[in-house]
Amino acid sequence: MQDYCEQRVKAGARWTWSSLRPDPVAGYSRGSFMNITVSIAVYASICKELGLEALRFPGRELSWNALNDYVDVDLLAESTIYCATHRETANQAFNINNGDYWRWRDVWPKIADFFGMELGYPQPLELTEMMKDKEPVWDGLIKKHGLEKIPYKHVATWQFADFCFHQPSDWILNTNKLRQAGFNGMKVDTDKMFLRQFKEMAENKIISPPTPCTEM
Repeated sequence: MQDYCEQRVKAGARWTWSSLRPDPVAGYSRGSFMNITVSIAVYASICKELGLEALRFPGRELSWNALNDYVDVDLLAESTIYCATHRETANQAFNINNGDYWRWRDVWPKIADFFGMELGYPQPLELTEMMKDKEPVWDGLIKKHGLEKIPYKHVATWQFADFCFHQPSDWILNTNKLRQAGFNGMKVDTDKMFLRQFKEMAENKIISPPTPCTEM
């Protein structure tokens, strides 16, 4: 698509284009392939309903310790509006992320605490396989807590979750170009972002009410 836009502009199109390149996007959505928030929330909810005491990190030690950068869907929307309304971004591509770099080993304990579970250390799992027979558990959660009736096949994307949890090395983008073009959008702490999004999901009856998280 970017190549097509570049060709049209060179041919004299009277409009400009901008392209945003986010790392994994986090926020609530249904059936969105590249969205990790919902998959984590559903995974944690099902593990707790099954009576597991610890929320295991379903990835490798390398992934547990690797650097990451994700992007809050609200920040992505803000940057999209900026690029659509400022000449400084015309006909260019930009990376976008939350602006912090973090490791699962630091974020996962806060996620486990939010769901009222003990910390589970890395245990390589294939969620695509592990979660494929958990539809009855999900349906039970919907009935038990009066959740929105979202079909199990549309609520999480285990294939992408496996991709995120099994990355073999650091996964970061440089966003200096977008900042130099004048975008000074909100700075997002990724750990707090996850907890805020989980809380919003619980309030909107997407997941069951979790144990209140520890104040940070």
